[in-house]
Amino acid sequence: MNIDDIFQIVRLDDQNSLIDILDTIDINLVNNSGQSLVHEAAANNSANCLEILLKNKAKTDFQDKRGMAPLHYAAANSSLECVALLKDKGANASISDEYGNQPLWTATFNARGNYEIVSIFKGTNSDPLHKNKSGKSPLDFSNQIKDEILTEILKNI
Repeated sequence: MNIDDIFQIVRLDDQNSLIDILDTIDINLVNNSGQSLVHEAAANNSANCLEILLKNKAKTDFQDKRGMAPLHYAAANSSLECVALLKDKGANASISDEYGNQPLWTATFNARGNYEIVSIFKGTNSDPLHKNKSGKSPLDFSNQIKDEILTEILKNI
């Protein structure tokens, strides 16, 4: 089975097919963009496959070629269940991508009135005051867009 087929299984959240091939693949294989199967699951809200990958000791903090960890992908795609799974497995929430954005920044930027993803970062090593390479923190951004609810959530992380 080629790498594209394996990624497609995860993308489609086909847990039965993933279970069938687990013994024949490298659980931490990466594609040409440096994304792992965990990245793929997080990006596509494939929570069933993500859970299988994590139970089989797939790496949670692997960074792709742009420095993004699976938590960045889950946050960007509002994959609440995937963020929760990664958090429960101890994924590092302070990893910065090539722009200096940590997953909390990504969650904050993509919240658009849906605060659950941002709230789930409470109790992680996320820092709402961490400034990216543009000199903006998640808290700065929430203040800039005048989202009082988001600001309050970030103040309590």
